[in-house]
Parts: sequence; structure tokens; C-alpha cells
Amino acid sequence: MMYSKIRMISIVLALGFVVIVSVARGQDEHSDIEVALDGSRLITQQRIYESQFPESGITRHYTNEPGFVAEADGLGLITPRLTLRYDLLEDLVYWNGFDFLAPADDVRVRIEHGAVGTGPTYVSVGTGMQLAGSDLTTNRIGTANELGAFHSHLAFYLEPNETSPPLGAYGVKLRLVADADDVLPSEPLYLVFNYGMDESEFDAGLDLFVERLSSGGLVGDFDGSGALDVADIDLLTSAARAVATDLTFDL
Repeated sequence: MMYSKIRMISIVLALGFVVIVSVARGQDEHSDIEVALDGSRLITQQRIYESQFPESGITRHYTNEPGFVAEADGLGLITPRLTLRYDLLEDLVYWNGFDFLAPADDVRVRIEHGAVGTGPTYVSVGTGMQLAGSDLTTNRIGTANELGAFHSHLAFYLEPNETSPPLGAYGVKLRLVADADDVLPSEPLYLVFNYGMDESEFDAGLDLFVERLSSGGLVGDFDGSGALDVADIDLLTSAARAVATDLTFDL
């Protein structure tokens, strides 16, 4: 009898351990971007978020992870009815397991926003910085409710879909912005999508994206092209005309 009780307890504990591990792995694989306000600045819980583009099946080259969330029992709420959008800060970044390379010209990430009247946004070689701007339908994520809670998912597609892009990690660098002039943008962050890499390879790539994020870049290279050119002057001029308080343009 005693042996049976001990065996039953062992089985229950083992099953409990399996459940805990499964939940933890699920949370690690798909973690929404928690958004809150620290004073007047948008903040996120971390600055690197991972996701995955499936190689086959009905969801081939598609994911809606990570989502965006603000909640009282998470990082915190935001201003009621505040609309969140995003600025894209550079071209699509590609890591092949060894080096950061420019992706092929026909490879891009398409972002669909779901809201009526909101067109897609494309990230590829040469797209550079794409600011949300004054058109409130551009790069729109969603609007908080009357309590300041918020949960929204965008749709991300790796293209072309007809053929398979090179395997590797694809990074989209952005920051969150709001439709209120007194709310400052978040720090830059990366959404890094795994396409066909094994877990250890991809984890190594994530570490390099962290380094890339912390290393900064060329001062004044606002479009992330790696050079100071007319495009950077145009971005700075546009910001000045809009009387921008954006710290990106604070040299």
C-alpha cells in the first residue's frame, strides 16, 4: 500500500513537471510585446522578440507573433484611447548562420495591419527608415480601450511565397510610437523571425542581434543605409518641418 501511494505521488509530480516545462517552452516561443508608459515614454519589457516563419503547411511563411499587449497585471496600462503605431528604422536584416548579409532583392517581409483603410508595409533591401508620419492609417497597430488596456496582432508574411527564401534569421527593426505629441517613442527593438534554422543556430543569431542593437550606428544615418546621403538630409528636413521632438534626430 505504501509503495502504491509513493508511486502515485511520483507519477503526479512527474506529470506536473511536464506541464510546467511545456508551459514555459510555449511562453518562450511566443511572447507578446508588453507595452507600457514610463512617464511620457513608451517602454517594452525587452528589446529582442523572436518568432518563426513555418517552411510548409497552410501557415507557410506566415505568423501573427509576436502580438502587442498592455494590461494591468503585466507591464502596465497605457493612456486610454491611445493609438499605437510603429516606425521602421532600417532595411530588412538577414543572418545566414555565419554573417549578416543583405537579403536577396526579391525577399521581403510584408506586414498587414487588419484595420480598414490600412495598407500593407514592406521591409526589404532599400526600404530604409519608414516613419509612421501624420497619416494615422500608416503602420497602425491598434487603439487602447477606455481603461488603457490593449491587445493586437499584426500579420507577418515572408515573401516570395512561391519559392523558398534562403534559410536564416530575418530581423525587422522598429520602435513604437503614439498618436499623441506628448508621448515619446520607445527604444528601438528587433523582431527576429526564424526561417528553417535549428534552435541552437537561431539562439546564436539572437545574441548577435542583441549586439547589433546595442552597438548603435553611424551618427546621422537616419535611414540605416550605412552612409550619410541625401535620404538622411530629407528625413531630417521632414522632421524639422513637423517640429519633431523625436530623439532619433537629436545629434
